[in-house]
Amino acid sequence: MNILVNGFDATFLFQGLEDFGPLCLRNFFVRLINMILIFVLINGPEDFIAYVLIMSGSNILLGLFSFIGINKRVAKPTWKNPHLFTHIKNSFVFFIPTASITFFPIISKSLLGFIKNDTSVSGYFEQADKLTTLIITIINSVDAIMMSRMTYLYATNDKEQIKQKNKKAIQFYLLLSIPAFLGLIAINKYFTVGFFGNDYEESVNLVYLLSPKVILMPLTCLLGAIYYVPSNKLWKRNFIYIGGIAFEIIANLFFISYLSATGAAIASTLTELLLCVLFISFSKKEVCFKESKDTAIKAFDAGIIMFIILQLADQFLNNNLSNIAVSIIAFIIGVLVYVSILLLFKEEVSSFYFHFYLKKLKSRKKDKSKGSDFSAS
Repeated sequence: MNILVNGFDATFLFQGLEDFGPLCLRNFFVRLINMILIFVLINGPEDFIAYVLIMSGSNILLGLFSFIGINKRVAKPTWKNPHLFTHIKNSFVFFIPTASITFFPIISKSLLGFIKNDTSVSGYFEQADKLTTLIITIINSVDAIMMSRMTYLYATNDKEQIKQKNKKAIQFYLLLSIPAFLGLIAINKYFTVGFFGNDYEESVNLVYLLSPKVILMPLTCLLGAIYYVPSNKLWKRNFIYIGGIAFEIIANLFFISYLSATGAAIASTLTELLLCVLFISFSKKEVCFKESKDTAIKAFDAGIIMFIILQLADQFLNNNLSNIAVSIIAFIIGVLVYVSILLLFKEEVSSFYFHFYLKKLKSRKKDKSKGSDFSAS
């Protein structure tokens, strides 16, 4: 069902037109229903088929919803000369990175199960990897937005805007990935067990080892979105991914033999580190990383302060509260502390958005007061 629905998904059109509003609203609606159904209908291992149907069904709904209003944007297709093989050839360069990102976690899990012949060990690793991937997906949300705009700017050769957008994208990435990494380390022992259950305590240490991927993987994806794809350096990116797959296979064969699931986690993190280094090395002439140095320092300092406060609060939170409750409270405290410190440091991006929304809020209050004055008169 998931393979079938990918042939009927028009999300790419909205990305190309940079019209994300309707798409986000529909996605939120479907994901909300998906979450409610899981909590209501999935109660144990016997509900496995229902879980599969809910997950696949939500993807089908997302695909169908992407066609709403599409007739106003797309002309009626003609079938006389579809240039099928030309499209397949041109789209193949996108297949390798997509397949690579899909295969990276599968390689570690499969080799772990094959070498150790223990499904429980594979399960611990898979759940730890799922948790880090969940956070990475949230950080990667900026990629789809940036790719369309950067492709347009490269096509029009607007070098000044390319430079500015690159800087903004990297700053935004730093402000999200650094606290996500430090926050995950801070609440990992509660969040992992609370999320998966007490049977997955073995996954806690694996999450610690996989947590650097929260910084490394989003950066490689971001560089693909703001440089490699828009500037048509696709094959260069593909060769890096092919090299990454080869390295991960070799690293897994070596580390798993000696360290089991811990070895798989180390191999996975080392692979992401290699990819990140290569992506930066081949793009540093075009992407100005130095201009985001100030944001990186302030984000790291704010993240460290947040981490210390969460560690100090740990003894108070861990009293008669469930792991999930501790995780939620720690998350709220962490966000408030991190944002407050950034504003105190007068970090460029966070200060801009803070004053932007503050002005909006004030203008709305003025509009309401004017409306009430008019009604009274």
